[in-house]
Amino acid sequence: MNDNQRECPECGKILTYSSAKDMRYIDKQGRLCHSCAGKKNDNKRNKWNLHKIDGEWKRNCPECNKSMIYASKNSLTKAVRTDSMCGSCSLKGDRSSFFGKSGSKNGMYGKNLHDI
Repeated sequence: MNDNQRECPECGKILTYSSAKDMRYIDKQGRLCHSCAGKKNDNKRNKWNLHKIDGEWKRNCPECNKSMIYASKNSLTKAVRTDSMCGSCSLKGDRSSFFGKSGSKNGMYGKNLHDI
């Protein structure tokens, strides 16, 4: 190996760089070769349960396991990062905006439709 080469920490493949400075910088960060980095990204995608079925991006609700459909991969990725739930689960129990607001605590208590 010469000064501009290093081994991938994962698979041992010899990687060649245009300058020794670039090689030292990347080696210090412990980066993998393209093929090993791609495998790690595939594993992460599978961990999040992202998959495209019949041309639609789908994911399961973490609460009830109901299938949810997204318009784009970006919206699906955002939903995974924020761990969002389906509409019915997001309004259950203490997540509801009316949780604990019964009787006089409810904004509509004692009002008729004509009062609105």
